[in-house]
Amino acid sequence: LFDLVRLDSGHVRLKIDDLSLDELLDDLELQYQPLAQAKGLTFKVRRGGPLAGARVRSDPLLLRRIAGNLVSNAIKYTEKGGVLLALRPGSKGLKTPLLEVWDTGVGIAPALHKEIFREFYKVHLHEGTEDGFGLGLYIVSRLSHILGHPVTLDSRPGRGSVFRLEMRPTDPAQAAARAASIHQFTGR
Repeated sequence: LFDLVRLDSGHVRLKIDDLSLDELLDDLELQYQPLAQAKGLTFKVRRGGPLAGARVRSDPLLLRRIAGNLVSNAIKYTEKGGVLLALRPGSKGLKTPLLEVWDTGVGIAPALHKEIFREFYKVHLHEGTEDGFGLGLYIVSRLSHILGHPVTLDSRPGRGSVFRLEMRPTDPAQAAARAASIHQFTGR
């Protein structure tokens, strides 16, 4: 809720810097491995390869918040199997790495792929949606727009989902303008 208030008030403090993707994966693994284990899920992190030692230009705190929300949701809506967190080259190769969060959870019907990013939207009849506010993916959507990191979703009901965050280098001036325009657009 605090994130939402900051977004809506236009008081998003951006601190664009170079961030180690290895450190991001280490932080996410440390934070979410115990949650996955507590549910009896596997939690794997695929690192290395061509993105070993890679860095991305973004806001480290906001990028961690986006990735954390995606991983948290994957764990929350997965009852058996597991979650995979991986880095892959994006549309422009190593300059736009993809952070992917795969799960073997309940999946999301194609008709709902856009809906789930709306404020306070919860998928009806999904186990666990009664506990949340329907804000996690809305915040992901807003923050990814501000940073210029598009999020995409592929999902099959009953099979699982994959969220992809393309980490294009963030331009500080453009990010600040996007943050201000969201505030003006929402009228809050």
